[in-house]
Amino acid sequence: MKKYKFLLLFLVFALFFLFSSTFVHGQTHLKLLAIEKAGEDLQGGLADLYLRLIPGSGDVYSATYPLTKIDTQISARFAKTIVCSELDGSCDNKDFLYTIKADSAIIGGPSAGAAFAVATLAELTGQDVNEKLSITGTINSGGLIGPVGGLKEKIDAANSINLSAVLIAKGSRFLDNKSVTKLYRNISDLNISQAVKNTSIIEEGNFFNITDNNTLDLVEYGRFIGIDVIEVSTLEEAMSYFTNTPYDKTIINLEIDENYNETMKKISLVLCNRSEKLKERVIEEYSDAFDKESEQDFSDALNHTEKAETFFSQGNYYSSASFCFSANVVFRNLLYQKLITSSNFINEAKEISRIQIKEKDYNTVRNLQTYIIVQERLDERNKLIDEARRLFSEHLKKEANITDAIYKLAFARERLYSALAWSTFFQIHIEDEEFSEEDLRSSCAEKLQEAQERMQYAEIFFPVALASTKKEMDQAVLNNKNKDYELCLFRSAKVKAESNVILSAMNVKREQLDILVKEKLEVAKKIISEQKNFPIMAYSYYQYANSLLETDPASALLYSEYALELANLEIYFKHKKEPKIVSKKALPKNALLLCFVLGFLAGAGLVLLLRFPKRKKQKQIPKKEQSKRQRKPSKKRRSRKSKRH
Repeated sequence: MKKYKFLLLFLVFALFFLFSSTFVHGQTHLKLLAIEKAGEDLQGGLADLYLRLIPGSGDVYSATYPLTKIDTQISARFAKTIVCSELDGSCDNKDFLYTIKADSAIIGGPSAGAAFAVATLAELTGQDVNEKLSITGTINSGGLIGPVGGLKEKIDAANSINLSAVLIAKGSRFLDNKSVTKLYRNISDLNISQAVKNTSIIEEGNFFNITDNNTLDLVEYGRFIGIDVIEVSTLEEAMSYFTNTPYDKTIINLEIDENYNETMKKISLVLCNRSEKLKERVIEEYSDAFDKESEQDFSDALNHTEKAETFFSQGNYYSSASFCFSANVVFRNLLYQKLITSSNFINEAKEISRIQIKEKDYNTVRNLQTYIIVQERLDERNKLIDEARRLFSEHLKKEANITDAIYKLAFARERLYSALAWSTFFQIHIEDEEFSEEDLRSSCAEKLQEAQERMQYAEIFFPVALASTKKEMDQAVLNNKNKDYELCLFRSAKVKAESNVILSAMNVKREQLDILVKEKLEVAKKIISEQKNFPIMAYSYYQYANSLLETDPASALLYSEYALELANLEIYFKHKKEPKIVSKKALPKNALLLCFVLGFLAGAGLVLLLRFPKRKKQKQIPKKEQSKRQRKPSKKRRSRKSKRH
């Protein structure tokens, strides 16, 4: 019996220890840099950010004391989503509790995103962070750290509590002349000796490495006041500073899928050969002479074909096909301006609308992407035809010029040919990951929710800039309602990407734009290289963004964001799993000791109870009755005596 009691003691102790440890979690803490109101001006503010994980279902909760002027709930959700995606898994079995405590009301917003992400990654992976560091920046797809405002004020705030370093987004090292002017006005507030203040080198502004056009080098400024200011590009790089681990930026070798390359080459040849034929027809129709406007259009189209030839020779077949498509729209419009009349306009519109390509008879990620590309082009064709018919109707009423209607018709025709060309990808037979209709429905719902949240966040800062994006969102919602889950998924990804562009570029100067795009393309390249099934949409946009980088960095930014959002599309069709490196953060020593003591005491107490069970309480008998019972033997005793006698 003894051995069972000791076994029971051990089991009770172990269970109590485990049970207790689930409630005595450690938590990640970071100093949060913010902005707060100081009369009419803004100044650097400080807050404490805490993150605790508890068993749950993937929900995110945030609390701020006092309340921030912009809700931080969405920042927390973005950080959690991005970090879990970076860890290649879901976090559906735990809830995330973010708490911000400040002495005064701070202005929230996206600048806390990077700090949320660092805390989230540290807590999920069980890493301790250096609390003498802080970071300010947005968090974007692929774990990119984006620039934010108020950097000088935040650096001053960090220095006031003797933090050792502040991490900022790469490319945001230099402040413009407005910030520098404010610096001169507040120079006397710096905690430096009067002797240094009065030196001529300060008056000239050169001590801070202020350039001739009044830009302030924040790294040099930080060095002067005694704090390190460090530029970082990604969450991975930021974590290397917070955890004091080496950061090795690996060189990514992106292997292009041979089937994709060959098919894209064919598509480019088809569209570019079409350009040559259309060009010849235009020259024939305009044999007499171009008017001034037509001549400019023709020249633009020729310029597109020349760019297409250049990219084709470089093996950039998607960009080549895109420029040929643009040329084809212009050539087709020039032809229609000569050939389309009021009598044949309707027939041409019917002919363009008539052609359909493929029903939903696929179940692989590769064919899903092909279907999305083809169907999206057909869908655009239909909208263009509707718009062309509306404009033509107004023309018949003398309310509009037929020129605009003809252009829409030309665009619709070439969009149709583009869809036909892309359908070539359906002919490729490769082993690919399969999915079900339910997988597709849930992926649409998940991406739609992400897009809605991201757009809602961007609207806080730029409500007007997202007018067209809101229309795309409405269409995605309609696609979901109509069970067109493929287009719902694609449009939701586009909405999220366009919202990301607004958020990531809102503090970026023109000269920083190239840096931002290159960083996004580098991350997109990394994600594309990690995919099991080659992401044909993402790689196509990646190529196109690279081709636009020098001439049109704003468009390059948009297409790089498309590439990022579509690069890991297959994660929405994988079975949910825990992140690769998730581990519970080690409990503090005092917490472990408390669990041990409580477990031991509980187990020991239970064993003692079993070892010495309570005796039943006997009923008290009066003394007289006791004496009678002692004198008078019981019936059993009398019977035994009689037997013995």
